[in-house]
Amino acid sequence: MLKDVATYWTGNQPLHYIHHICLASYIRNGHNVTLYTAPNMIDNIIVPEGVKIASVDTVMEGLSSKLVARQPCTCADLFRIILLKNKNVIWVDTDAYCVKPFPEGLDYIFATEAPEKLESSSAGNLNNGVFGLPQNSPALELLHQFALKSLGLITDVDPEVDAFIEKKAHPILKYGPRAVTHFLDLTGELIHQLPPSALYPVHFNLSDCFWDPLINVEDRFTEDTLSLHIWCSQVRPGWFRRRALKGSFMWKVAKLHNINMQKLARKK
Repeated sequence: MLKDVATYWTGNQPLHYIHHICLASYIRNGHNVTLYTAPNMIDNIIVPEGVKIASVDTVMEGLSSKLVARQPCTCADLFRIILLKNKNVIWVDTDAYCVKPFPEGLDYIFATEAPEKLESSSAGNLNNGVFGLPQNSPALELLHQFALKSLGLITDVDPEVDAFIEKKAHPILKYGPRAVTHFLDLTGELIHQLPPSALYPVHFNLSDCFWDPLINVEDRFTEDTLSLHIWCSQVRPGWFRRRALKGSFMWKVAKLHNINMQKLARKK
């Protein structure tokens, strides 16, 4: 049986057609999908057919009140760690498109989109946009302690966690890629990383290609490719607020998943 996938949505903006396409792609490939959000957002979010919506408080009681004061990216980074420790699921960002089902028994799911930046583990460039670890992973245990202490839920943690917390780093990196890379390297689990082509066959600097009808994005896929990141943060505002051009990758997958781009397009 395929492992369930899960993700998180925060803020007042509705999901874009990119997010609808990506969520629908996991349903089409046979995965159960749950989108977690704050309790007060559950009735306001429209998702593709088959996607379940649940409160973050079903993962840990009172968690939403701890996340509410955080920046959205930090919320997602901390929540995904707590989620993976408490639920046997694969985390996927809402802009990660499922190319084919994740094989049963694949417990370590992570990679870097820029292998040239991983010459040393201190680069902090494992990407956690698509992320999975065994629930008994030593790295996940340390990450879980790190997340709980960062949210003020516990005080006593492993000395390695305290040492990492004391390091200065930008929050966007510290709570996500840098923490993931640091603890996976510390426990020796970094060796389980997948090739970039498995999760990030298109580099974030090339995000325009998804809207270009002259580019065949599928040419970048390999036998390893499971997921494709659309890199919403890199998408030009012009592409974001209108439907994709006929023949482009986004046009093709919107048609495949029966997603109304005109209705779901919005300003970035």
